[in-house]
Amino acid sequence: MLGLKQDENSLLIFERKVLRRVFGAMQDNGFWRIRYNHELYELFKEPNVVKTIKLLRMQWAGHVQRMEGTRAPKRLMEGTLEGRRSRGRPRGRWSDRVERDMRVLGVRSWKEAASDRLKWRNLLDQAKAHPGL
Repeated sequence: MLGLKQDENSLLIFERKVLRRVFGAMQDNGFWRIRYNHELYELFKEPNVVKTIKLLRMQWAGHVQRMEGTRAPKRLMEGTLEGRRSRGRPRGRWSDRVERDMRVLGVRSWKEAASDRLKWRNLLDQAKAHPGL
């Protein structure tokens, strides 16, 4: 399995490949050339696929956090597995990535922030505008 940064890079490469196909080549001084990355992002004007995935992950985490404790998604997110772990470094958990993204935004206790829906919505709007996410 690829690392987190390698996965993100692969997604960004694929997104640019699709955008080049959608927007096509451009004529520059009588010669045809493919568009540069910055030209693609200027034309697309939407958050890239990695940022979209992070925003949707945070949105779902807030939704699950506000659920009743008896619901299956809430129990799965808060529960622990039984049995023995395999050797080596533990795999990253989904909730750890949510916490990492929230730390980038400066939020220390995301579970408390998620309990207030309006506050959580404002936080997600800030995340959408944040350049480092």
